[in-house]
Amino acid sequence: MLGWVLSLGGGSDSDQASPEGINWSTADVTSNTVKAALSQKTAAAPVSRDTDFPKNIINIEVIDHAAKPGQKNVHIYFKPGTVWDETDFVKKVGGTAIMAGCILYTNPKLEGLS
Repeated sequence: MLGWVLSLGGGSDSDQASPEGINWSTADVTSNTVKAALSQKTAAAPVSRDTDFPKNIINIEVIDHAAKPGQKNVHIYFKPGTVWDETDFVKKVGGTAIMAGCILYTNPKLEGLS
């Protein structure tokens, strides 16, 4: 199951990434390469999604998987845009999660995403 952790706190600008020249499916999993990968186009385009993603990412944590050496878990924190109500919030965050998962799970080094 794919879940998203949302945060309204401040983040770091030190992880600025450029999508040019990255081949995500073979790249090392770092906060810079994750952000660069998320800046690329994807075939998945859910109707309900955060249209400012990935510009509104606050922080990306990359954690080594405890039981599977070489595998990584990624936690993405982002500030969601304006929503009408709780239902709209869930639709936008869910659509954004689908879009991000379609990109990030093409890298075999990624074990988990939240």
